[in-house]
Amino acid sequence: MSNRILLVDTKEVLRRSLAYQLAAQGFVVVEAASAEAALARPGAEAEDLALISLPLEGEDVAGLCAALHDRRPQRPIVVLGADETAEKALIAAGARENIATPVR
Repeated sequence: MSNRILLVDTKEVLRRSLAYQLAAQGFVVVEAASAEAALARPGAEAEDLALISLPLEGEDVAGLCAALHDRRPQRPIVVLGADETAEKALIAAGARENIATPVR
């Protein structure tokens, strides 16, 4: 395992802050500001974990989870901040876990 994490968040300040914290723990963080950017990168299958922080304004999060899962089924996909209704749909689309976050 190479400890590479794909971090998807449309909010740059939050994305950069979390990326900094993960990098300080020794992870290599690949940032994406949208679902499209996450899927368009060369080597998109290289990450060991995908973290998707919600809400992704105007994005198809279930579609992103499904596409990431299809590309590398063994890669865990963790969604941060989905409500109960969205959580069920995202788990069905390939996410492995949802972590509740405080209201943003």
